Amino acid sequence: MMVLGLSPALLKKTLRLYGITSQTEIMEIQKVIQQFLMMQMAAQAAAAEEGKPAGGGAGKATGGGSPPPPPGETPAELNGVTVQ
Repeated sequence: MMVLGLSPALLKKTLRLYGITSQTEIMEIQKVIQQFLMMQMAAQAAAAEEGKPAGGGAGKATGGGSPPPPPGETPAELNGVTVQ
């Protein structure tokens, strides 16, 4: 659905299939899709920033992931494969 916000021609053609031909409605739908895309990009940027240490310096990211499983509980080990 979001790809339609990037292509006005594709959006118009798709909306016509649903009986939406009003230029006002098409522009409003396109505006909402673009706002959603902007919110999604902002959320991705915020998530990327979460992994960085305070101060923006280089270093190992803290948080943002789950801890490794206990020994003997990785998918390979559960299937009988020994991991060294």
